[in-house]
Formats: sequence, structure tokens, C-alpha cells
Amino acid sequence: MDNLATSYGLYYEEKKPLFERLCKEAGFILDEALKQSGIKIHSHSGRVKDLNHALEKIQRKGYIDPVVEMEDIVGYRVVCLYASDLRNVAEVIRSNFKVLKAETHATDAPDPTSFGYMSDHFICEIADNHTGARYDKLKGIPIEIQCRTILMDAWANVSHHLEYKGDASIPDHLRRDFYALSGLFYVADKHFELFLGAAKSSTERTISMVVSGEAEDAPIDVDTMQGLLQQLFSDRNFAGQAAVSEFVEEVAQLGYTSIGVLREKLAGIKPKILRHEKLVGGSGQYSQLGMARVGLELDDPRYKDVLRVRRAQKRSAQRLRSNPAKDSEE
Repeated sequence: MDNLATSYGLYYEEKKPLFERLCKEAGFILDEALKQSGIKIHSHSGRVKDLNHALEKIQRKGYIDPVVEMEDIVGYRVVCLYASDLRNVAEVIRSNFKVLKAETHATDAPDPTSFGYMSDHFICEIADNHTGARYDKLKGIPIEIQCRTILMDAWANVSHHLEYKGDASIPDHLRRDFYALSGLFYVADKHFELFLGAAKSSTERTISMVVSGEAEDAPIDVDTMQGLLQQLFSDRNFAGQAAVSEFVEEVAQLGYTSIGVLREKLAGIKPKILRHEKLVGGSGQYSQLGMARVGLELDDPRYKDVLRVRRAQKRSAQRLRSNPAKDSEE
């Protein structure tokens, strides 16, 4: 092993700049492809395996030719929100990299105790359509891309730090609890998926009811608000559910409770909103949400107070995130 470790160490130090370049390049390709796909993910990150970890793996795996056998010297991990996203991320990877090998363990693993090891692994290289001096020296170096959900990743990290390398190493008196914990993560992952489906169906149904005028007495929430904005300002762009959700919280502070009352308010001041829009910059610049916000600012002085407080809260939160140590000292 000493000679093998020495020779691999020399190879590693020589190639490390290329590994680091490949890591950055793969990250750029992956980031751009995921953005274009529209898939919402929790995170993605890459790393070059350090030499000590590489040598430990060579010894543990009994590699004879580690230059060839070490397929994860450059690694990336994509953490998704939902299990259904894993298939879509897999398509992104296949479309943007040359996939040499794929192992899917995530959603259909037959072993009921295997949740902690669930992950989709792709051994890839830079795709052939990436050519030129920027890529030529990176060709042929493998990249391992792992895909998991948030809960798969959480459980994998927890179980990794427990340092049980397999079933045989778990003490008998702890095995039942270990599998029970794994099962809890598995069930939570499944229910996140079920909740996502139910939420999408509910949103579509509620928006349709509000737009058709069948939900006058419905309480204001993110779904009914989307329906109201669509009904009143259908010719404008949708600002996104997160922004609408924030607007719902603002409106709640003004005391509006039913979607019908707010509809009457916004419909009555729509001409004023359009005149203001034309005055400040021309027609068509406001989104659906922008129309509603401007309307309340023009017509309800309390709304300006709400916005002032919320903006101050956001600035305070941003300062805390940027300098948490200072806040704790104070």
C-alpha cells in the first residue's frame, strides 16, 4: 500500500488543479441547466475529495488501479425538495453530461431498511459537445453526481456520523430503533410528496372557484388570493406564489377576512391604479400583485404603515444574517 499511496499521491497533486477546474465547470453547467429546467431544488454543492480521504478509500476498497477505479474524486450533490423531482434532475444530468454509469437507489429500493443509503448516483464526464481549450484537458476525468431529497440527505448524514457501515455493525439492542428512525424519515418523505400533490390540486380548484365568482365568502389565503388577482388583473404577469403569500400576510394585518370584501375594494380602485401606472411610467408595467399593492397604497393609508414595519423587519433580519456575532454581543 505504501508504494501505491505514494504513486497516487504524486498523481493527485499533479492533477489537483484540473480536478478543481472540473468541479467548478461541472457546477456551472449543472447550475445553469437546473435554472433552465425550472426545477426547484434545495441545494447543490461540489467538492474535490482531499488526498487523505482518497487514500483511505483506496485502502478500504482494495483498489489496485485507483486512477481508474476512483470515480468520485470530483463529486457533486443535488438535494431536491421532493422525490418526484429526482426523475427530472436525472433527465437534466443525462442531457448535459456524458453518463457512464447510473445507479438508482432512491424511490424504488426493495430493501425496507435501506432509507439511509437512498441516493441516485451518476458517474459522468464532460459531454462531447463541450469542446475547445476550456474543456479539452477536463475530458475523461469522472464526476460523481448524487441526487437525494432533503430527508434522504438528512438521514444519510445522521447515519453516517453514527459510523455504522452496514447492518452487521449495528448493535442488536439498537437495531430496531435505528430502523424505526429510518422509517420515520421515509414516511415523512412520502407525505411531503402527498402534500405537494394535494396542495397543487387545492390551488387549481380554489383559483377556478374564485375566478368564476363561486367563493365570495372564502377566507383570504394564498390560493384564494391567486384566484382574485387572476380574476381582476388577468392581463398582467403572475408574480409568483411566494410573493403572493407575503401579500396575504400584509393584507391580514389590515383586517380583510373574506375574498369578496377585498375584491370589492380592489375592483373599485382599479381605475385609480391604471391612472397612476400611466402617470409614473406607462401602461402595462405592473404585475398582478403590483396592481393590488399599488391600489392599497393609494387608497388605504394603513397599508403604508404595514409596509414600513415589514421593510424595517426585513432590514433587521438581513443585518442579523450578515453579522450574527455582533447581534449576540449586543
